[in-house]
Amino acid sequence: MMKPTDLTSDSVIFLLGAGASVDAKIPHAAKMVKELEREFQGDYKKLRPLYLLLKSAILFQRGLDDESPSTMVGVEDILNVIEELKKKHKNVLYPYIGTWSYHLTKVAGNDFENIIELDRLIRNKLYEWVANDVKSYAPARYLSKIVSLAKEIAFKMRIFTLNYDLCLEKSCEELRYNLEVGFNKNNSWSDDRFIDGENSDVDAYLYKLHGSIDWVKNEEIGLPERRPQAVNNAQLIFGTSVKMNSLDPYLYYIYEFRKYTKNKDLRFMIIVGYSFSDDHINNIITQALKANTYLKLIVVTYIAESDNAELAQEKDRVCKKIQVDNDRVIWEIFGAKLFLEEKLTIDYLVENLTTKSDLPF
Repeated sequence: MMKPTDLTSDSVIFLLGAGASVDAKIPHAAKMVKELEREFQGDYKKLRPLYLLLKSAILFQRGLDDESPSTMVGVEDILNVIEELKKKHKNVLYPYIGTWSYHLTKVAGNDFENIIELDRLIRNKLYEWVANDVKSYAPARYLSKIVSLAKEIAFKMRIFTLNYDLCLEKSCEELRYNLEVGFNKNNSWSDDRFIDGENSDVDAYLYKLHGSIDWVKNEEIGLPERRPQAVNNAQLIFGTSVKMNSLDPYLYYIYEFRKYTKNKDLRFMIIVGYSFSDDHINNIITQALKANTYLKLIVVTYIAESDNAELAQEKDRVCKKIQVDNDRVIWEIFGAKLFLEEKLTIDYLVENLTTKSDLPF
C-alpha cells in the first residue's frame, strides 16, 4: 500500500487556468466576452465590425480543424490574433500572402489603427476585470490550499499558472506562506529565485506563464519589474509565438514547465480551470504523458452534474487535444474552491498513485 512518504517534491505540479480564479470573483470568460461586446454598442461602436471579423475568422479556422462551431471565442483568442496582425508586414507569412484580405483592410483602419485601439480596449478591460473589480482577496483564500498541502507534505510545490491576477499571491500573503514569484528585494526579476539552494525557506514556487497584472517592463534591461499593486500598463503576453522567443521570463518559464512535466518522478499534474486551448502547453503535456507511464492528470473542471452529454463531449475534446486515453485522466467535476478545500488531501493523492504493479505489463 502506498504511503504519504512515497510522495516527493517532484511528484506533483499544478497548472492553473482562468477557471481557477472564478470562485475568487474574477469574471469568467463568458462574462468577459459579454461585457466587451457591450462596449461596441457605445463609445467603441466603430470597432464592432473589426471584432466581428476576427471572431468569425477564429470560428472558421476552428471549423477547418473539426472543432465545434459553438465553442466560445474568448478575449484572449482575439488578443492572440491581434498580436499577429500588429506585426503587419513583419509577420513571417506576409510575403507569401501577397496582400491582406479586402474586408480586413476595410475595417482595420488606416495603418491598422483600429486594431491598435481594439488591443488597447481589451487590455484596459482586463485590468478592470482582474484588478479594479477585486475589492478584497478574502474570497481567494481557497487557492492557498495548494501551498498548505505542500507544507503538510513538507516539500516545495511548483505551481504554473496562465492567469495574471494576484489571487494566489495575496491569499498566501495573508496567511504568511512564502510563495516565491521570482523577484528580488529591488523588485527585479531573477531566475535565481527559483533555485532551491538559493531560496531554502520557500513553501512553493509560482510561475506566471502569461505575465502578471503587477508587472511593468523595464525597457533598459528588457525584464519585468514588480509593482506593489496592479497597474494598467501591465506586462502581459498573448499568443504561442511570444512564449517561444528569447524574451525572459516567459522563455524561462516555459522551459521550466517542460522540465518539471518531464521529470520521471512526476505522478500527478493537477490541472485546475484550464480550457486546453493553448496548443503549446498541450504539446508539452502530451510529451510528458508519453514519456511517463505513471503520470496521471487530475483535471478539475466545472460542468453541471445533470449535463452528462456536455461532460462526455468535454472529456472527448480534452483527450483528443492532448492525445491521451481517458483512463490516464482523473476527472473532478467541481469548481476550484470545492475541490481545493474539500477534495485535495494527502490521502486523496496516495489513493490515486500509480505503481508498477498497477500497470498491465
